[in-house]
Amino acid sequence: MTEILLNLKIIKKIKKLVLRTPQKLQKMILKKKKVKLTVEADDDDVEEEGTEENPNAVSKFRISAPLREMLKSKGIEALFPIQAMTFDVVLDGSDIVGRARTGQGKTLAFVLPLLESLTNGPTKAARKTGYGKAPSVLVLLPTRELAKQVFADFEVYGGALGLTSCCLYGGAPYQTQQIKLKRGVDIVVGTPGRIKDHIERGNIDLSSLKFRVLDEADEMLRMGFVEDVELILGKVEDVSKVQTLLFSAINSYLYVQKWDPNSLTPKFTPDSPCHPSSNSSL
Repeated sequence: MTEILLNLKIIKKIKKLVLRTPQKLQKMILKKKKVKLTVEADDDDVEEEGTEENPNAVSKFRISAPLREMLKSKGIEALFPIQAMTFDVVLDGSDIVGRARTGQGKTLAFVLPLLESLTNGPTKAARKTGYGKAPSVLVLLPTRELAKQVFADFEVYGGALGLTSCCLYGGAPYQTQQIKLKRGVDIVVGTPGRIKDHIERGNIDLSSLKFRVLDEADEMLRMGFVEDVELILGKVEDVSKVQTLLFSAINSYLYVQKWDPNSLTPKFTPDSPCHPSSNSSL
């Protein structure tokens, strides 16, 4: 079963982060006019009954032919619930907080719509091209291992669309990473510490950024990357032009139906499972 969810634990931590950041960063989360949605997928996949077509079939979504072929080559003919719920929302320009248990396809939940937006969607015209192009996407992850995993998906699926990526993490030579950044990439994936280092060295230009993704956002804060994340997010001058996606795999959450764009406090409805009058517990 798939539900629209708000992870209260993440929101509390993100709120603390926002309150410490510059005014421009606060506007990124607190004052964007678009409705913010949060999504979660449960463990249960939607199974086909009889001969009915799977509602999450790849053909049901605005996925271009090259990307459909790449998904098919990987044996993917239908999207996981978290992917199905986020695809149109992200492609249409909304900020989201997404939560799914490990193994439920959380990475492709943001990889697929971002790639489509850059090549066939709203941000296609604004994407920089040519030698030395500035990145359009920035993805932050807490560890080198996670960064490499997400980078691998961008390499495979983004490569099918002619997009370039690089992965930045500590323990690897600066020079190799610097050369890739100088040549220009569409997507930068990495850990906060190394990305901050490259920003301070003048190797990363965020002036053309269209998307920023915090994957395992709660874990990054828990590991003490608050200051690094503050610095990185604060480098975006016009946050109204950047779409922000927060993802997490933690388990405690509240069910809600709306997220007030002017507040980080969840708004309950009478039929919400976590309405104060309900019997639900955290």
